[in-house]
Amino acid sequence: MKNKLESLPLIAERKKLYGQIIDLIRKKGSLDKKELGRLIGVSFPTISKIIGDLLRNGIIEIKEKGKSSGGRKPDIYSLNETAFLSIGVVIGSVDVQVILMNLKADVLESYTFTRVDGMSPSEVVQCIHKAVGSIYRNKKEAVQNILGIGIATAGPLDRKAGIILNQNVIPAELWEYVPICNMITQKIDLPLFLENKSRAGALAEQWFGIAKNTENLVFIHADYGIGAGIITNGRLIEGKIDVTGSLNYMIIEMTRMGEDTDFLGRLKEYSTIYAIVAETRKALKSGRKSMLRELINEDIEKLSFDHICRGVLEKDKLSLSVMRRAGCAFGIAISNFINLFWPEEVILGGTTIDKCPLFFDLATETARKYIYPPAFKENVDFKKSSFSEKVIAIGAATQVFNYYFTPDRY
Repeated sequence: MKNKLESLPLIAERKKLYGQIIDLIRKKGSLDKKELGRLIGVSFPTISKIIGDLLRNGIIEIKEKGKSSGGRKPDIYSLNETAFLSIGVVIGSVDVQVILMNLKADVLESYTFTRVDGMSPSEVVQCIHKAVGSIYRNKKEAVQNILGIGIATAGPLDRKAGIILNQNVIPAELWEYVPICNMITQKIDLPLFLENKSRAGALAEQWFGIAKNTENLVFIHADYGIGAGIITNGRLIEGKIDVTGSLNYMIIEMTRMGEDTDFLGRLKEYSTIYAIVAETRKALKSGRKSMLRELINEDIEKLSFDHICRGVLEKDKLSLSVMRRAGCAFGIAISNFINLFWPEEVILGGTTIDKCPLFFDLATETARKYIYPPAFKENVDFKKSSFSEKVIAIGAATQVFNYYFTPDRY
C-alpha cells in the first residue's frame, strides 16, 4: 500500500528539487522563496511552482512573514510538522519499544513490552502489532500520515533483505536469520526499514539532537552491547554485513588473548552491562566485602546493573573498582576510534551512560589521554545523548524520514 507521500500528485520532473527544498527547510528551520531559489540554483518562477506544489499537498506551510526589502513582506516557509508521522521500533535486549513520532521528533505515543528470556521472534512481532493497533485506534485521524516503520536492533543485519542475521546480545538460537521485516509486513501494511541500533542513534542526533546538521560525528551506544554509528560528510557509513562500528570486538588487551575464551581481551569483556555484572558477581563469590550484599540479601544471582550504580553513588569500593575498570577500557576504545575518524562530535548514549555518570567521566577522561596528536585532544567535544533512553527509538523512526525527505530519494 502506498503511503500518503507516495500517493501525492507531485510533478515527476521536479521530484529532486522537492527533496532539495524539503532538506533545506528541515536543516535551516525556515526560509523564504527567494533564499530557497538562490540556495538550490533555480529561477524564481521555478521555485514558485515547486513551493506551490508543496503547499497544496501540505508538506510545507507558511510560518510567518519576513522583513520587507521595499515591497511586500515575503512568506517564510517551514515543514508542516504534523503532515507526516513515523513509527519507531526498538527490539532490545530487555524490552521492545514502539513509538509514534512527528517531524519535530515529538513522541506522540509510546509503548514498552518487557522481553522475557527465550521470547521468540513471533512473540516480539505480536507485541509490535499490538502497539501499532493501539496507535491506529488512538490516532485515527492521523493514520494516513504515517510514512512507515523503522526498526532498530542489534546486528549483524541484512538491512536490504530485512533480516536479523544473528543477535549476539540475545542468547537464543531462535534469533538467528530472522526475516523480521517480512514477518511484520504480513500483519502491518506499511513500508519497513531495518537499521543497526547505533547507526539509528547517530541519525537521531544528526536530525534532531545535539549534533543537528553536523556533517561528521560518531554516536557510541553502550549497554548490553557496544556499537558506533558513524556519519561522514552527512552520510551514514555502511559495512558489507552491517557490522561497521561494532566496538564489542575491539581488542584492548593483548595479554589475555589466547586464553580459554575467544573473547578475552575484547571490549565486550570489560565494558558491557553483562561484563560489569559478571565481574562484580565474581568478586562477591570470592568473598569481597561490599554494601551490595545487603542490597541483594546475599543472593548474588539477583545482582543487577542498577545495584552496582547505587553502589557507585554510595562510594562502595567494589562497585567503584569494577566501574573504573569498565570506564577506562571504554575510554581506550573511544580513543582508538577518534584516532581513526576524528569526528566533529563524539556523542555517548545508552543505559551505561544514562545510569552511571562516573562511567561517562572515566571514559572521556581516559580517551583524552590517548588521543593523537595530544595537542588537539581538547578539541574533541564529548557529549551525552540528547534523548537519553529514547534515542534509539527516535533514531528508528528517523530512518523513515531519512529515506523520504532527502534529495537522493527522488
